[in-house]
Amino acid sequence: GHEAVAIVEISRALDRPGLTGLCNFFLPMMLDKVFEYVLPGVFAPNLLTYLRAPGVSFCEARSRKRMDHAAQLSLMTAQFAWGAYAAKTYSHFLTLKALTSHGFTMKFASAFFISMQAVHTWMVSTTL
Repeated sequence: GHEAVAIVEISRALDRPGLTGLCNFFLPMMLDKVFEYVLPGVFAPNLLTYLRAPGVSFCEARSRKRMDHAAQLSLMTAQFAWGAYAAKTYSHFLTLKALTSHGFTMKFASAFFISMQAVHTWMVSTTL
């Protein structure tokens, strides 16, 4: 039935050869770990850990991780867009020399992490 299809799809996604397999296995695990640490009430643990939880079916795990990964992609895209906007807005205050220096990189990185903290605060406040 549906459980058999789900376990075959999960197994197949985790067992791909080469660089594709490496990306399909480690990248989601790392992202799941980071997002679960930052927003534990919103994101489930990585797939292998989640499957060990009692009462979780393969279909539930597959659909939950699909939703988690879509939300992770949305958050990262929003963060990148916000960081790019902040960098563009910041750039008119800087000279050309400052744009090519280490200072601009640090300002971009700090704007990115400040925005991550703001998203974390907002998501925690909306889930309580």
